[in-house]
Amino acid sequence: MSLDRIARRVRLLTGLRNAYRRTFSGRDGETVMADLAKFCKVGSSSVATSRITGSVDTHATMLAEGRREAFFHIAKVLRMTDEQINQIMERENERTE
Repeated sequence: MSLDRIARRVRLLTGLRNAYRRTFSGRDGETVMADLAKFCKVGSSSVATSRITGSVDTHATMLAEGRREAFFHIAKVLRMTDEQINQIMERENERTE
């Protein structure tokens, strides 16, 4: 890969990271990330079982795992630590109790 192509890729990724930070920064961003963490079942298993048969529902499990993957992609781009993710989830739990 040429140096010019590498430089363009770095600029692209830096711009993308900055866009994510603008979108998910501040109190509103924290609120959205907390809601996403809850929706994506970040604090629990993504394995889903059928309410009828009690067996593992592979389609629902894969859907849940896809949600988790999307959340962790955002967290990775934002360079969030496990501690930051846990703090957001704790605040969400406090707010909904």
